[in-house]
Amino acid sequence: MNYREISETSRFGPSIASIVKNVCVEKYSSFVSLDIVKSFKPVFVTYNNESDLLTKYKKIIEHFNQQSDVFAAKSHKKDAILSPFHDDLSNLFTVYTKASTKNRNQESPLGNIMNFCLDILSRETGSSIFDLKRVMGSNLSFKVLLSQIVKEFVKEDFEDTKTLTLFEQALMMLTGKKDTLFEIVQLKTQVEYFRQKFLSKNGLQEEEQVEDTDFYIGTVHSAKGETHRSTMLVLDTNLGDYHIFDLLYEYLCGNYIETKFIVDENEQNETIKALKLAYVALSRPTHLMVIAIPQQKISDGERIEELLGTSGWIDANEIISSEIV
Repeated sequence: MNYREISETSRFGPSIASIVKNVCVEKYSSFVSLDIVKSFKPVFVTYNNESDLLTKYKKIIEHFNQQSDVFAAKSHKKDAILSPFHDDLSNLFTVYTKASTKNRNQESPLGNIMNFCLDILSRETGSSIFDLKRVMGSNLSFKVLLSQIVKEFVKEDFEDTKTLTLFEQALMMLTGKKDTLFEIVQLKTQVEYFRQKFLSKNGLQEEEQVEDTDFYIGTVHSAKGETHRSTMLVLDTNLGDYHIFDLLYEYLCGNYIETKFIVDENEQNETIKALKLAYVALSRPTHLMVIAIPQQKISDGERIEELLGTSGWIDANEIISSEIV
């Protein structure tokens, strides 16, 4: 049947379009930007941990705010950090909590708090939320403990010390071990973040008491259909037996490989998944595209040179060092 190919975009400029067209599952040579938006050259960041990553992204945003009045004027649009899966975000960011699958508009504020409690305990113990809900149904003491945590959250004279103690008691009850402490989840940070952001959305805290966060943090799927001022895709995900950066590396360098020519079937399938994820994420920004790569995946130096040399990526360290000077 006849069809018309939409190969022009006005969302972003040529610098972003040149990368987006190269992370398509099928080669898309005809894809071009109408050059209405003046996008910056793409940037790559290497990072060691959460703090390092967030600090560098903030400095990059500050740099381009100073470089472009148009970019600065778009401050009402999101600066987003995306990763393929919830677990990737939970492992990297202490402030990230997986949103409930239930529509939050239909869920009571107290229900939101309870789900937050179960999510924290689930991540620390390795139990599913479903299993913890079954424990609530059969263990009255555990249910009472969670109810006490909920009550503490909504108090005007909220004390995080008491709330943290109740969480620890709930953890001890689940594990059956005395003096058990949270080791996987950074409990204090999670509690502070949840109280600031989630409760304010439900009207249980005055908006002016909430300190605005710098970035939206979410999965690639959660960003479908959105438009961001800048988008940073974190490339630290394992797809099957492969790391996503290894699967995407040649494509990001401008070396397009048709997936049908990838001999290994597993590698071919995982490459297709990686390309779909990259396409969605990297087509969100209007002005600034960023990828973030764990330092250990790019420490050999050769990969940096190829990214810089073939596709025009800018090393974030150069931006940051120029700001210091």
